[in-house]
Amino acid sequence: MPTFADRLLALLPDLYAMSDETGDLLTLLHVVGPTCDAFYDAITTLPALIGIDTCPVEFLPSLAMLVGVAIDPLTEPIDQRCAIREVVERYQRHGTLNTYDLIIIGV
Repeated sequence: MPTFADRLLALLPDLYAMSDETGDLLTLLHVVGPTCDAFYDAITTLPALIGIDTCPVEFLPSLAMLVGVAIDPLTEPIDQRCAIREVVERYQRHGTLNTYDLIIIGV
């Protein structure tokens, strides 16, 4: 996969690459590029941080705070994940009628 510096250089008109006799443009892109690569990698890993099953263990208490539950970080990770999952499922069911209630109401 090309680095961000390579992609930036490809986006520039050829005139800039040809007139860069001292190599300053390429040097600048190689200074800025790794930082942009790090940002890109961080952004692509964000969905894994909010998944209950894919979240790293050290972030489980933070994920629990997002859904409004306090968990003990010293408990087993599987128990922490179960507690978070239960709260999310409870939020999904809150305020909805189940099928049996709909039959009784006549909907």
